[in-house]
Amino acid sequence: MVSRAIRVFVGMVFLSLPVSVWATHIRAGQITLKRVDCAALTFDVTIHMYTDTGSPIRFGDGELRFGDGSPVHITPERSNSFPPELNLPQDVGFVAYTVQHTFPGPGSYIISYLEANRNEGVLNIANSVNTTFYIETQIIIDPFLGCSNTPVLLVPPIDKACTSVAFFHNPGAYDPDGDSLSYEFTIPKKDKGSNVIGYLDPNTKTFYDRIGLNYGTANEAGTGSPTFIINPITGTITWDAPGAPGEYNIAFKIIEWRKINGIWINQGYVIRDMQIIVEDCMNQRPELEVPSDFCVVAGDTVTFDVFGTDPDFDSVKIEAFSQIFSINPSPATFTPAPVEFQHTAPGIKASQTLTWNTTCDHIKDQPYQINFKITDKGRRPSCSLRQ
Repeated sequence: MVSRAIRVFVGMVFLSLPVSVWATHIRAGQITLKRVDCAALTFDVTIHMYTDTGSPIRFGDGELRFGDGSPVHITPERSNSFPPELNLPQDVGFVAYTVQHTFPGPGSYIISYLEANRNEGVLNIANSVNTTFYIETQIIIDPFLGCSNTPVLLVPPIDKACTSVAFFHNPGAYDPDGDSLSYEFTIPKKDKGSNVIGYLDPNTKTFYDRIGLNYGTANEAGTGSPTFIINPITGTITWDAPGAPGEYNIAFKIIEWRKINGIWINQGYVIRDMQIIVEDCMNQRPELEVPSDFCVVAGDTVTFDVFGTDPDFDSVKIEAFSQIFSINPSPATFTPAPVEFQHTAPGIKASQTLTWNTTCDHIKDQPYQINFKITDKGRRPSCSLRQ
């Protein structure tokens, strides 16, 4: 018998419980496409939007374009939802609007969505409240390259950070077709081909000067200037470390690649526009204990414990994000479920158990990535990540 190995990448996110969120309308979002049938050219096109529930303005009356010359689709109004699996902060709502569309034939199409307006007071965008929100996704339909769907993003694009504490975020993306993904920053848009006005990277010096931080020693360790980068392979965003409290918006592109006859072929991309909320923090970061990356022979059972502690002995919640929890057949489990806050104390750790009965159906060229996130009930948010 020939054994085949399944590779698993393990990442960790440390995060305290978000305390407060404010905005006037649109916070973040992206567009995804799912092919209904590989023998046809029909896709489910879904707009994933994150909004401010305190605003009387609802999602809708935006322009959805399919990039094929068909009429513009005006989205109807939709109320916010609060899916428990997203674990959204207070005052953050979610809207998923799906419409089916059939493309006229093979080709490259840019699907875009434009709606007014962004939330008020975003520090790194000039006059954000009067700036439209624009996102786009490219899909390439090529019968010689096989069936293709856009990546799935498991981690919501609203995240918390602390002044002077290194911030880490991973979107938890995977490709349902097994394609490889790469990541790169882009500038948030207000329309097709048009960047927002006055965009500044979050680590720009002005955001440190305004609160009296020495820019030359503003990273967490106090040994250098702050950095803001994205890992092109894992997608982990690192901001070491944030400056002035407030809201920042960034955008990044997730690019699909498929290996055909030894050559990597671009299969399209998804642009996600996300929001980072920086606050002053009076809380120490919780910690996770997880195994290193590993390989497993198909047919074996993977099982291990994930432990969480907190230096302030706050209660913590441990979450996991990965394709393996929805894979069919034989998805993984993370117990106890549903995930809840657990007590910590000297010598007492929170724990969750991951179990996955692997099969030969799970074998693929690209490794599975699992992201673990720990949240405490501290008075202020504090976050970090280890990959």
